[in-house]
Amino acid sequence: MTARPAPLPVTLKPDKWTLMTSIRNVDGARRATEGLLDWAESKHPRLDVRYTQSAAIIETLGGRLFRISYEGEVRVSSHTLTPRGDSWDGGRIKRFVQDLDEIGLKSEGNRPRAPLESFADERKREKFLALMEQASETLTG
Repeated sequence: MTARPAPLPVTLKPDKWTLMTSIRNVDGARRATEGLLDWAESKHPRLDVRYTQSAAIIETLGGRLFRISYEGEVRVSSHTLTPRGDSWDGGRIKRFVQDLDEIGLKSEGNRPRAPLESFADERKREKFLALMEQASETLTG
């Protein structure tokens, strides 16, 4: 009689609920996650939410906007900060980054980022989403 190999561990495909349950409820981080993802899902099909083993990635056909990591961080994609003609040039991007900085996303390298729990404040989250709306309109043309 031959021994059977051990079954492979079951892995779940990452999704919204996997992300939600992996984030510690530190100062409203789950509430912030839900608010950001609900916004992105409400913009479908213009925006898409793709889940990986490490993050939820919010993107347009024109490229990534931002990501929410399982470690509890929001990071604006460098692709969002790439010039795209007259309406999204270096000056506009500089103002965009300054606006992000004003709501607490600090640039490390060329990627503004902030702890997820900082978006538990609905006003801050709404300001961030308004900026992402502007960027998504530019990326989708």
